[in-house]
Amino acid sequence: MPAGRGLGHNTRLICTRRGPLQAFCRSLSQSPAADREIVLLAALKARGLEYRSVAEVELLDFEAPTLFGNDARLTDHGVILARKDVKTRNPAGVVFANLLPVTVLGQTVFVKRGYVAVDVKHRGEWLRFVSTHLESFRPGIRMLQAGELAVALAMETRPVVLVGDLNSHPGTEGAASPVARLPADANAARK
Repeated sequence: MPAGRGLGHNTRLICTRRGPLQAFCRSLSQSPAADREIVLLAALKARGLEYRSVAEVELLDFEAPTLFGNDARLTDHGVILARKDVKTRNPAGVVFANLLPVTVLGQTVFVKRGYVAVDVKHRGEWLRFVSTHLESFRPGIRMLQAGELAVALAMETRPVVLVGDLNSHPGTEGAASPVARLPADANAARK
């Protein structure tokens, strides 16, 4: 099993009042919250694999009433999991400055995207492991986010492992900007 995993979508659905949605949430877990990170960690542990969360960023956090009279809340997190025996340090979670605005019930909500990063010791060498999820629906915003990530990666002095959902084809749009600024040997490895 790999030493680290990036989870681009760690979604928590939290029901805050009684109603039909409460029963749905309970069907997913024993509490009114369905948390994929907790479920995944438990499933890994059941297979004898010990992982832990080593970096996290809170992204979307939205709550609204439903037609059933209860509230539904959706939160989205970026998470990096690592095996328990893997040494890590310097976790970071960053929300991009450029976000997609969406109007919901007359209010503007910004769809937060970002990245998580952590230093990982692999074969005696420290490297920077980065997981991101760039904007899905607007190429212009996706490119701005890719540019933000590229600037952050360009400042790295350690080798970088970049994983995630770039929402673009290799060498285009979101993928082009951060990857183009990686050292030449990293670019050669991706071909």
